[in-house]
Amino acid sequence: MYVSYSNLDPISQEMLPDAMDGVIVAVERSIVSEIPTRFGFMLDGHMRRSNILRSSPAMK
Repeated sequence: MYVSYSNLDPISQEMLPDAMDGVIVAVERSIVSEIPTRFGFMLDGHMRRSNILRSSPAMK
């Protein structure tokens, strides 16, 4: 007996990275729209201030 868990068409190995990149971009845009440009966070008891984007320089 064959059970199908998805009604989506299969994709190739070459298409998967492009599809995942699209998901990453969509999630990043969603996060950026929800949080302020400047924010702080704490790791291991040390306060750090940063911007959301990896390419942004660290704040003084």
